[in-house]
Amino acid sequence: MFVQSVRAIAVALMASGVEAAPVLRRAGIDPALLADPEGRIELDHAWSFFDHAREASGDPHFGLHAAKRIPSGSMEAIEYAVRSCATLGDAIGQLARYYAVVDDRAAIHVERAPGVVSVVYTPPAQRDPPRTAKEFLFAYMLERGSNFIGSRVPVVEVRWRHAEPPAPEVARAFFDAPIVYRAPRDELVLPVAAIEAPLIAPDPGLSGVLGRVLEQMCAGLEQKDLLADVKSCIGGMLSRGAPAVDDVARALATSGRTLQRRLRENHTSFSELVAGVQRELSLAYLRDPRLSVGEVAYLVGFADTTSFHRAFRRWTGETPAAMRRPR
Repeated sequence: MFVQSVRAIAVALMASGVEAAPVLRRAGIDPALLADPEGRIELDHAWSFFDHAREASGDPHFGLHAAKRIPSGSMEAIEYAVRSCATLGDAIGQLARYYAVVDDRAAIHVERAPGVVSVVYTPPAQRDPPRTAKEFLFAYMLERGSNFIGSRVPVVEVRWRHAEPPAPEVARAFFDAPIVYRAPRDELVLPVAAIEAPLIAPDPGLSGVLGRVLEQMCAGLEQKDLLADVKSCIGGMLSRGAPAVDDVARALATSGRTLQRRLRENHTSFSELVAGVQRELSLAYLRDPRLSVGEVAYLVGFADTTSFHRAFRRWTGETPAAMRRPR
């Protein structure tokens, strides 16, 4: 993960009256690293810092309130590119397209349904960020979007994969919308009318210049792990059925043909990655006795348990029920 998000949380922590440096060190992060505009922070350390910051602040919903405490421009180039767009929809699209400059292991994509638009966060493959990190991300999008259009962005619903925290009414009040916990994926649902709102200070020239800069930054992420990103997107989409290659390509801001070519260059295929993610998730979900086999089948993208049984036997040589028996 790049330093911007961690630096923003450090600033918010200090704005709440807590010295950030000791908290950074507890999470295994050298505070001096935050001064490097191109600095990278190990993901586990970054997420640990989010949790330590919440504890140090004494605020169970620190992630939500941190979004109000960070100054304008905290996310640097991507924030300026977003705020210079013509409409809120364009701004969200820019954020999704260039999110790799914030976290090149996760992704944001936008989906439309009748009357609503969902901004979907897909975490790194097989890993779920701490609640504080996701609350900050959605709160940041809401706060900055409201600033950019000059009025509060209405929210239809917020859906999070994590369990309901203490005092869930705090989040409901913050977003002024229903909150669904233990949802299949993390998403911020907005009315279609909201994304048509014009931004206060659009600047097409600046937006174009910064877009080219961000394109170069994304292209230059030599350590970006394509397979991890594809698996992450697949994992986030499986609860709606096995995704098509074009769905994942769209989330990664590329074309289906280009993605398939790059996977061939990595000696794999999209179908192999889908099956691999389904297998890994199946094994993880089956360890949870609260989930029935039918629920596991649904969560990993199968329309019926028969198809799931066949695939699971092919992957492991056993049935899901046999896998669950004590060894």
